[in-house]
Amino acid sequence: MTLKSSAILHIAIFAFTIFHKSDGQQCNSALKEYTTCGGNIISDSGIIRYRHKSLLVPYTGCVWFIRSNLNSQIQVQLLDDGFVNSFLEISRLFLDGEVSGHVNWTMRAGDYAPRLVEGPMILLKLRTFVTPTSPKNGTGFVLMFSGCGPDIPNPPTFTHLYRDRAPNRRESFAYPDKTNAGDYLPNQFFTYLAQRSDRAWTYSGDVSDWKVNLSFQDIRPSLYCLFGDRLIFYGGVDIMFPAIDGNNEFIDRFCERNSTKNYIIPSRSPKYGNSFPNQVSLMIVFTSTRWSGRGKGFRLEW
Repeated sequence: MTLKSSAILHIAIFAFTIFHKSDGQQCNSALKEYTTCGGNIISDSGIIRYRHKSLLVPYTGCVWFIRSNLNSQIQVQLLDDGFVNSFLEISRLFLDGEVSGHVNWTMRAGDYAPRLVEGPMILLKLRTFVTPTSPKNGTGFVLMFSGCGPDIPNPPTFTHLYRDRAPNRRESFAYPDKTNAGDYLPNQFFTYLAQRSDRAWTYSGDVSDWKVNLSFQDIRPSLYCLFGDRLIFYGGVDIMFPAIDGNNEFIDRFCERNSTKNYIIPSRSPKYGNSFPNQVSLMIVFTSTRWSGRGKGFRLEW
């Protein structure tokens, strides 16, 4: 049952701002409100109020990347909602660039229990849909998050970019700069989140219409790109978008030295016939270790 009284909601917000963990650790309480559909939020704490009391559009979605500075944990709590055929999913983004292999938590209508997630980064996704027996979609929500606990040790240098995708528009991008003239530094964590809110989730057999052309990479290599610097592409928060090699095998992590091979991401493998549904977002994650041998980075177009 959703909250009906604004007074009750205000009390819940106040209670959240003075929240203490059971071990006595106080969570951050400074609050800022965010109302856009998705994007990057770099803050110790905040309120996401998206289309609260306003109808949601079916088959659309939003993705929020949240980093609570250097806090080791993030508390997340849904305070009010009008969900009918909508829900929120929380996933964790690890410091090695990997997203948790499954959705850590799903928040449905009336699910107001607080969650404490290992930080400092999480991904929050709103999914809306309709069914033949339940054509209504309901309204939006109010959610709060707050960083808790001690800072993480030896944090990387964070860089986060965000783009709204415009239909039929291509964008070129290079890291660490436009010419790949300089080396990237050790202990870096870079994310590039692009979103199209008109495509939340499509379980079709079509290959995703996100098309990334990776044209250059100079990244310190390691076995299967698991033990050093690496570049990873995700669709819809937690689905790895791969390319294929000359043997039609999937490549889902990239770490080649001074390579000008062209990779299309995501790609379907004729050998396995896999497909990757259209998603609301594309996320590019690059990480370099503290012992990185450096490199020129990467260049792509999407």
